[in-house]
Amino acid sequence: MLHQLKAMTMGEPNEALLKELIDQQVPLPIALSRIAALHTASTEVHEPLRGEVVFADEHYFPHPLDVEPLLLFFLQQLHGLWESSTSIEDDLHIATFAMFGVLAIHPFTNGNGRTSQDFAQYLLMRRWELDAPPLQLPKEAYNRLAHAFANQTVHCDGQSPEAFYALRQSLSELFDKTTLASLKQNDSFALVADYLKQTIYIETDED
Repeated sequence: MLHQLKAMTMGEPNEALLKELIDQQVPLPIALSRIAALHTASTEVHEPLRGEVVFADEHYFPHPLDVEPLLLFFLQQLHGLWESSTSIEDDLHIATFAMFGVLAIHPFTNGNGRTSQDFAQYLLMRRWELDAPPLQLPKEAYNRLAHAFANQTVHCDGQSPEAFYALRQSLSELFDKTTLASLKQNDSFALVADYLKQTIYIETDED
């Protein structure tokens, strides 16, 4: 079925960058930082990891000192998941995990939502050998994804080192235990994967 997948041309700056990253076989950490730079109007080619505490809706994201080790561990686990994937559905669950990881760690000061979506697009383009992003995500997709992932980690109020430690441990344990089977058994991840499937353009024999 993979050969039937065809991405619709989007003609946006992200498309050219994602194709360039694939052609150059850029390592995942560098690819992620370059995608983030595109979405933060940065004058730099690479967006640096954030050095300050950030929060949204009274929920704090991991402490800046925890960002790099969490991100590297997350990307390591992500790489391992691809090795066990055998279907489009598997790939979409892994893409869902990729978006969750970026949103949960919030590795950059700004643009994490758009970066998470384009990172998933990049991974699927590379996996399916496409020249353009395969997911036709609407503008409101970020809110839908953020809501679906809201209860996957412990709440951090940012008031104490203990709170940040608990958040770091929660994410580390989640990443460590993540398998394709666990992703499919998680209602939130399964819901997002199904949503992503609905946004793919697939050429049929009748087209």
